[in-house]
Amino acid sequence: GVLTGKEALTHFPSLGTSTNSAQGKAHMKQCDLLKLSRKQKRLCRREPGLAETLRDAIRLGIMECQFQFRSERWNCSLEGRTSLLKRGFKETAFLYAVSSAALTHSLARACSAGRMERCTCDDSPDLENLLPGNCWENVLSGGQL
Repeated sequence: GVLTGKEALTHFPSLGTSTNSAQGKAHMKQCDLLKLSRKQKRLCRREPGLAETLRDAIRLGIMECQFQFRSERWNCSLEGRTSLLKRGFKETAFLYAVSSAALTHSLARACSAGRMERCTCDDSPDLENLLPGNCWENVLSGGQL
């Protein structure tokens, strides 16, 4: 089957769908629920829409990993295996690659849909852009996060 990004996320229930919470304290709480570095949390808090986009990226990355490893002994489960992320396994490399791709895709999709305040798909000089330029440049710049 084709993955749409709207499938239920069973392994991370705290990442479930959000309800218009990109405002005020609710937005801050969303950022705090994500396991981010201090610098990443500051960026998340400053950017309404970023927490939801990060959750979408996590969901998309997990789904893609599980799809690719669906017939393997290991199916991308990290339960009790978080140390896997600190080791040099080929599966670790795949997790990082698919996570980066999912983040880049989710950021570009959020920007083009207007779900983030400080990115845009045009070249308006009067806007403060997180990811400046057209949508294609947003895809390229998304990798910098």
